[in-house]
Amino acid sequence: MGPLAFYGAGLHLHAERLFSYLAGGEVIDPEARFDELAPGYQLQDSEIE
Repeated sequence: MGPLAFYGAGLHLHAERLFSYLAGGEVIDPEARFDELAPGYQLQDSEIE
């Protein structure tokens, strides 16, 4: 995975976890959620490079 995809998925994950925490929602499993987000960001990254 290229650096743009890595940072994009990571920032997305951190934002979701923060919003969930502030809203009193459930705890998000970071590894599982990153694995869900990464393919979409990889696709976008491959279109840019």
